[in-house]
Amino acid sequence: MEQTYCLVADLLGFRTLLRTLDADKGTKRVEQWIEIATTARAKHDVRYFQLLSDMVFAAERVSGDGLERLLKFSQDLVEQGISQNFPVRGAIECGGSHWSSEVVHGPGLVRAYETASKVDWIGIVCTRVFPHLTKLWDARLVCSYPAPIRSTDTGRHFACVTWRLPLHSSLMDLATARGLSNPLMPVEPAVLRKIHNTEGFLEYCRKLDADETGLPAGIYHGM
Repeated sequence: MEQTYCLVADLLGFRTLLRTLDADKGTKRVEQWIEIATTARAKHDVRYFQLLSDMVFAAERVSGDGLERLLKFSQDLVEQGISQNFPVRGAIECGGSHWSSEVVHGPGLVRAYETASKVDWIGIVCTRVFPHLTKLWDARLVCSYPAPIRSTDTGRHFACVTWRLPLHSSLMDLATARGLSNPLMPVEPAVLRKIHNTEGFLEYCRKLDADETGLPAGIYHGM
């Protein structure tokens, strides 16, 4: 088993998408998601990669270059995903993982999955400050933010992958259209909460873009 930086991510609203669309449209949407994920993997040359339904498992060796590739892959996954109405959430952990053509497993992937399943927004967080993260701190890639994660202390800061919406777009539309919600029904409160949480983070990213820092004074050592 190899020590790796592990990413586990999935799509919010995937089950609703499959229930809402007919079989042909649902298949086409799944194919679009596969294309986004595999294109991002190839672009960033991620070492380990596996798709299972809507879930993405990816990993890199424990190194500065490996973590940077995984962070940039994560950022691309979120940005390209939401641009085509695929809201992505996930988490990155450092730990053991085993990869073969038949199965992927390991404690690093398990811990990443456990955190990813509690992320209450669209986006990707690091479970903790990794050894190589300090040299990669950049508002264009990763920043400190009190990510909404269920069952964690309110206000705790996490290292979060920064991302931006496409120009002149609405997060509400991108996160609820094309099968992600039933157009004849009100948007579910849990979905609205995730959108609200995400809008707060996107506003924070815009402020970081303005002053070009991902690390507010006094925050890092308290993470």
